[in-house]
Amino acid sequence: MMRDGWERPLHLDIESEAGAWRGTWRAPQQGSDMALREVDVRGEDVRFDTDKLRFFGRLSGNRLSGTVVDLPAGLPAGEFSLARDQPEPLPDY
Repeated sequence: MMRDGWERPLHLDIESEAGAWRGTWRAPQQGSDMALREVDVRGEDVRFDTDKLRFFGRLSGNRLSGTVVDLPAGLPAGEFSLARDQPEPLPDY
């Protein structure tokens, strides 16, 4: 995530369960996972909130990228771009 002129790493996990979207995010400087709020997926458009930020993104292939808004101020706060991790195949036993 690019914010205030510098880049911050971000880990995101979003999944659908029984037709409802949910997820967690983690910024390494915070350490623990936090639940996302208001996860909304419509086609390639994805929106979700943290306690202080709102993310508006678009999925293109394995990349989700978009803009970040500071919720308390209601102002643009930066941009983000995430690449989907491909799970490593398990070895045969």
